[in-house]
Amino acid sequence: MKAFILAAGKGSRLGCDTPKCLQLIGDQTILQRQLEALIIQNVRELVCVVGYKKEVVADAVKKIWPYNVTFVENKVYDTTNTSYSLYLTREYMNDDFFYMNADVVFRPDLLGRLESADGDAALGIQHKKCGAEEVKVVVKENRILEIGKDIDPLCCLGEFVGVALFRKSISGRFIEALSRLIQDGQSHDYFEAALKKITGDTVMTAVDITDIPCIEIDFSEDLKTAQQNARSYDVNIQKKKYSEEIKEARRIAQAPRIAKGEDWYSQNFTRFFSIYLSHFFWRIGISANSVTIWMGIICLLGSVAFVFNNIWMVAIGGGLWQLWYILDCVDGEVSRLNNKTSLLGEYLDRLSHIFINPTIPLAFGLHIYFRDPTIINAVCAFFLYSTNTWGESMAAANRQISSKDKKFAAVHYEKRSFSGALRFLLASCFTLVGQMNIFPILIILSFFLTQAFINLLVVLYTTACLARIGLIAAREIIAVNKIDILNG
Repeated sequence: MKAFILAAGKGSRLGCDTPKCLQLIGDQTILQRQLEALIIQNVRELVCVVGYKKEVVADAVKKIWPYNVTFVENKVYDTTNTSYSLYLTREYMNDDFFYMNADVVFRPDLLGRLESADGDAALGIQHKKCGAEEVKVVVKENRILEIGKDIDPLCCLGEFVGVALFRKSISGRFIEALSRLIQDGQSHDYFEAALKKITGDTVMTAVDITDIPCIEIDFSEDLKTAQQNARSYDVNIQKKKYSEEIKEARRIAQAPRIAKGEDWYSQNFTRFFSIYLSHFFWRIGISANSVTIWMGIICLLGSVAFVFNNIWMVAIGGGLWQLWYILDCVDGEVSRLNNKTSLLGEYLDRLSHIFINPTIPLAFGLHIYFRDPTIINAVCAFFLYSTNTWGESMAAANRQISSKDKKFAAVHYEKRSFSGALRFLLASCFTLVGQMNIFPILIILSFFLTQAFINLLVVLYTTACLARIGLIAAREIIAVNKIDILNG
């Protein structure tokens, strides 16, 4: 993701020599506010068009922007407009990019709203009555049909604020439209004139940002208003609506999954924490597949730490397992927040569970064996690893059969009910969710109990796991056989 900032103009209507983008709004310049908003949005590449006092503007950018920046000079800034400045950047339009005029002050979450919108382009629109000065839009079902200053104010939805997101899919058409403008001698026109030429075959989404503080600084009155309301554009103002964002994220990312059925622990504990991480990752642009990969790495690190004969390493391992299980929810939630799924993501998730999950009981078995290297403990370590693998295979067989006959579909735990909690407590001792909670507690206690007592518990627990696997296998074989008989 890139960002294009047009900062070539002088801002002569403000009546001062300071470049408009370097005007102070509170304790920060307009340019500084824009750059920090881009950093928050995980943008790492900047193209900045400079002109008036180019060295001063460039120095200001370099002091704030820690990543790659390309400066493009508009040598005729005083006789041209945004169409020409943007035309000069055309060779860098090879990726999705944010566009902004350097005279717009806005709260940083505006960029996140644009990025989450669909279409070839997403333009920030304030719904309001407009006059002759504003760049106006005509919209139908959130799609922009017309854009420009010459639109009848009575027909428009509102004003384009000068901040937008353009996706790579629009680049060819956009560059061609800008080139035609310049070739036709319209370098003095606004760049929206190029957008107007491609509205017919381009999906430009009108993103309502009326509730997000935003103002374009054209006149001294605008500057005064922005300075008076400087705090409303600060990052920390977003905290007032953070709880509302989390609530909406839960509705989008968690409700569909929970409706399909989950164990009591996931619904009442893991999902409570996971949404905060999911919302954060979604806002900064971390993909669901990246979360899945890190999920596996963290679980593996937790298992390695757990093997050590040290109480603090065991505690760290148990903590990493908890984080792993939370991330196991996060990857799906990020996917739903982005409204994107992929076969690769599903494959990585399944691969992670197949290879990583069994390391939890294996780490427990190895820890016990290294503490007391007997044949019995070695056998228990082997079977603890095996029963988990067998359980995963049986679950896969269950899913395959249930997809063909709904009578065999698995029964899920009830959400937030006493019976659901009771069933979970009784069954969790033999599930991976239970093991990642019970094993750390048991091993930490083992540092204060006799080794013989711990060995006895391990033998009894391993025997119970084997008996459970055998009973489940017998039960499901009988159930499948009955279905075969009923189906003739």
